[in-house]
Amino acid sequence: MTGRRKNRNPRGEAIAKMILEQYKPENKEEMQDALKDIFGPTLRPNVSFLDPTNTFSVNAYQTASGSADIMAHVFDVAYFTDQEEMDMLTRMQEEVLKTVVKYAPAALKKPDDYEARSNLMWASSWALNGFLFSGVSQDAIAHMIEHELSAFYNITHGHGLAIIIPRWLTYILSDKTAPKIKRFGVNVLGVDASLSDMDGAKAAIKALEKFYFETLGLQSRLSDLGIDDKNFALMAKKACGAKGKLVGFTTLTPDDVEEIFRMSL
Repeated sequence: MTGRRKNRNPRGEAIAKMILEQYKPENKEEMQDALKDIFGPTLRPNVSFLDPTNTFSVNAYQTASGSADIMAHVFDVAYFTDQEEMDMLTRMQEEVLKTVVKYAPAALKKPDDYEARSNLMWASSWALNGFLFSGVSQDAIAHMIEHELSAFYNITHGHGLAIIIPRWLTYILSDKTAPKIKRFGVNVLGVDASLSDMDGAKAAIKALEKFYFETLGLQSRLSDLGIDDKNFALMAKKACGAKGKLVGFTTLTPDDVEEIFRMSL
């Protein structure tokens, strides 16, 4: 398989084409201006009306994968960070995570459970509407890593995140990162608060794996999805982009990303 990205979202392609035709960018700076309309306020609704009944027909696999993606947006962009945080926002992030932990299993058990679907829908909105990210600006590391998996192998995005995130947290675990990972485990997954930071962090990662792979029933390894390591070096380089690194909770190089891929096999 080559490094070309295939099977992109047709609707996203159409939107990008429309914007690029409007701007007709001739250089990198103009391209960046054009892309601001894709990720900026132009495509952000002033108001949205969310009907949970529209999600009753979402199958178990996509419900599980989507739930993992909701959590990943909170983890990636704001919760796991080395930047200065506001505790109120961190607590709100934890409540969104706890909502997914509570209601995703309920939606899997009973797909037309209105309470479960409405809470998941509301959690998904808050995980990506920007409010929870206030004051934090960093690379969405797990997302950048997973996007290469979906680009090369067309796997479901949320499932890829569920596989990558526990290995990413394990890879970056240190005296510096352990307290926040432990806090997540204690406040979201019920890990014993009396554990040391390091033991608590390890317990948190184990509890997250149990939630993803046992409670949600997602397969736990890339090899389960027919993926081998032949493209990992190229994927890692692409994940790190032009600057050659990902900067967030910790800084990762292409070699680091490649090792996280290998841990996920």
